[in-house]
Amino acid sequence: MMSESQTNAICRVLLQSLRMERLWGAQGPTDEARELLEEDGGHLSSGERTLLLCCWEIADFATRLPVSGLFLLDGERLALVGSALTALGRGPKAVDDWLRAHGQLPAARAASDAGVVEYVCHHCEAVIIAAAAYNDDDANRIDAAVKAHVCPARVA
Repeated sequence: MMSESQTNAICRVLLQSLRMERLWGAQGPTDEARELLEEDGGHLSSGERTLLLCCWEIADFATRLPVSGLFLLDGERLALVGSALTALGRGPKAVDDWLRAHGQLPAARAASDAGVVEYVCHHCEAVIIAAAAYNDDDANRIDAAVKAHVCPARVA
């Protein structure tokens, strides 16, 4: 099972490819993303709308995006979505590897042999300590550690 922070990071990478990362934060879709969903994409181009709907699907909010809708994306975005879906299918470690390859997750550094990993906040570079194993309980602990971090760069 993917952690919420992993799925949100994937959505940010996908949206960043069209400079729309403002629509998805570390905690999930923004109010603007919700408005665009209610407006069936509003002012977005068909490719932008499709990518946003794909993010809603990845985050487990059913939008009924048909698979054929993905072919509205240009080749670069379609390949990005395909690689993200492949990582999702392979599990949490593959997702972390995918996020790391796309600059959204720094290389994890083992803090000890006890299975502890240090993650670095992408905004303020604070170190977040979390369990390293990849199962549902540890994914929830990692999520909790990331959510508990109050990033001064994101507090306005």
